[in-house]
Amino acid sequence: MQILAILMLLASFMLVTFAESCSSVDQVKVTFYGYPDNDPPGPAISCPGGCGPHGERAGGDGSFGNPLTMAAADGVFSPGEVVYLPYLQKYLRYEDFCASCSGAWVDVWTGSPDSNGGEAQIQCENRLTPGGNVPLIRNPLSNLNTNSTETATRVLFIQVLKQSVSLAPTKLAGILRWKEGNVARSFDSREVRAAAAEDD
Repeated sequence: MQILAILMLLASFMLVTFAESCSSVDQVKVTFYGYPDNDPPGPAISCPGGCGPHGERAGGDGSFGNPLTMAAADGVFSPGEVVYLPYLQKYLRYEDFCASCSGAWVDVWTGSPDSNGGEAQIQCENRLTPGGNVPLIRNPLSNLNTNSTETATRVLFIQVLKQSVSLAPTKLAGILRWKEGNVARSFDSREVRAAAAEDD
């Protein structure tokens, strides 16, 4: 009888531990922001609950060890919480406050923390925004598929090109950048056209 009680206690402990480590999937609205439409313009973040690994600047490459900066309404996510966004195949870290966001809405940092892409970048961000809510995984495993910096940029440029009727590739080139370590890579218009042609 004692062995059965011990086994039941052990099983309930394992079940609680497993439940605590499980990921949960939420449906969220996703938008993008960057240097030109941050408030105030630039890379500064508000750091609710303390700054992340980038200090008081937005950044990241979307890997588990270096998530992209994510902004959201106060109280939706825990300070520093890391989530995974399958739409981008990127990990995000809650480290900025979004005044216009409410409820299940995340604003994802894009572009360079060092240069202002202006109105062209804002238009690019708007075109990258999905039309409806998308899944977001909370408490994700650390080994989910992630796009490399170059691959993610290429995929997003292709999406923008296919949706774009008002921006030529030459205007799109160099707008969207991801930071990988200390190296920022952007595509020139020739590479953008070639990537779009490959995807067809």
